[in-house]
Amino acid sequence: MFVRVKKQGKHEYLQVVHGFREDGKVKQRVLMTLGRVGEDSTYDNIDSLMNSMQKFSFRSAVLSSQNPEISCLMKIVGPVLIFERLWKNLGIGDAITKEARKRKYEYDVERAIFVSVLHRLLRTGSDLDCCAWKHRYEIKGSEGLELQHLYRAMGFLGERIGTPKQESPQFVRRIKDKIEENIYMKDLDVFSEFKMVFFDTTSMYFEGAGGAELGKRGYSKDSRPDLNQVIVGALLDEQGVPICCEVLPGNTADLKTIVPITERIKQRFGFWNFCIVADRGMISNPTLEHFHNNATSVSFILGCRMRKDKIVKEYLQSQEIDWENESCIDRTGKERIYYKEVKLCEGQRHVICYSELQAKKDANTRNEIIRQLQAKLNDDLKTFVKNAGYKRYIKTSGKKVEIDQDKIKSEEAYDGIWVLQTNTDLSAEDAVMRYKDLWQVEYVFRTMKSALDTRPIFHQRDERIVGHIFCSFLALVLKKELTKLLDQNNYDFTWAQIVDDLNSLGYVDIATDVKKIRVRTNVNGCAGKVFAATGVAIPKSIIL
Repeated sequence: MFVRVKKQGKHEYLQVVHGFREDGKVKQRVLMTLGRVGEDSTYDNIDSLMNSMQKFSFRSAVLSSQNPEISCLMKIVGPVLIFERLWKNLGIGDAITKEARKRKYEYDVERAIFVSVLHRLLRTGSDLDCCAWKHRYEIKGSEGLELQHLYRAMGFLGERIGTPKQESPQFVRRIKDKIEENIYMKDLDVFSEFKMVFFDTTSMYFEGAGGAELGKRGYSKDSRPDLNQVIVGALLDEQGVPICCEVLPGNTADLKTIVPITERIKQRFGFWNFCIVADRGMISNPTLEHFHNNATSVSFILGCRMRKDKIVKEYLQSQEIDWENESCIDRTGKERIYYKEVKLCEGQRHVICYSELQAKKDANTRNEIIRQLQAKLNDDLKTFVKNAGYKRYIKTSGKKVEIDQDKIKSEEAYDGIWVLQTNTDLSAEDAVMRYKDLWQVEYVFRTMKSALDTRPIFHQRDERIVGHIFCSFLALVLKKELTKLLDQNNYDFTWAQIVDDLNSLGYVDIATDVKKIRVRTNVNGCAGKVFAATGVAIPKSIIL
């Protein structure tokens, strides 16, 4: 059946024609004449006929400009489909549901947490912002969620389990710990073990109190010592996969975290043979004594505090090392790292490392500080005391401030230098490269702080603060998994590209007085490749 134009005399008419075969011949029968071409009444007849026929069609729909009752609403689905798949594949949803089921909540805790995590991946902002933001997306099971549910879900994640051990009271076991363990252990077999564990910490400040126990003042890596803060530690495995995060009171010193962290790894994940890699800020003499003297301790690659370790400091200040004649790692396109293993004391391995690129950065930073100092020498003494960068290069006599040239010269000995201490059997080169892999943890914290760009954090209870931070940690787990899948397919996209292109994929819901239609938007940019890499089918273009 089709429509044809039939010319009769000077006029043309639209006819509905039925084609059929009779005695081996094709014949046509005119079923209806719709009217003369060009006349309004003809098009009114067409519109009326099409509108009437669509009621009985399962594959077609009609939109008419004459229908004033059309409702049109867009829902974004692209990122939801991708991260729902990763959420399921990693077992995150199941791990949360398993713990939440014991509490018999009247709302879906798993859905509330997924919404919060998705919000951190795509937008960042407070939970209040998240509650309004989610209505733009089609997230299955989130329809009845309110702000109170998001808050309560944060509290559930941070809920305490048992009591902390007396020797490390700052490490409190919480619901989120069990979820982390279930997620990471999901695909590991009985014989799996960590080979490398990377650990570092950062601080995040509050405008308010920041909880009863967590919000404390301490050394601020955000340069806000005037505000209460919380310390967040993150552990990654050798593949760069986030293992777990620790949320500690804001006055917890980095020097007091590394030993209990290693013990918690053994207890929580059941692994006994691993090597922990940490920066020099984590290391103190008691820490090193513990690792050296404890027979059941783990292997380690630790950065040395060059200016505070007397033996290392004396060596660096007294030795002139011709780096061109030492072993070298050429990180093509990045930097050349020279290294030299030395024996500074009995039973300990030290590796001194040097980077030309880092040496230039250190020198430029120092020169800029000196330049600023020269312009401020007549300022009030408080100006220099409050600035750690200035204080390193000055000497005072009464109220007179001078630049300490001897200190500048001694600092030049550290340009581009870092020193490692290890008890492993790894070669010096391998130890250096494993330590350089700590950039993965630094990247995690940069990303986490971006995902936590919700300051001031409004939660006042410790449990909710922990849950809030843990949702950002889960966002990092999903982000890392997606990045891994894209890398496996040799796709290189920025995170902004991924978010923008996925956010452009959605459904437009059109409702007339007769039928509802869903029309998918175009698949733009890298969205198609992201769907392919994650094994998610692109939604149909039209759904009736």
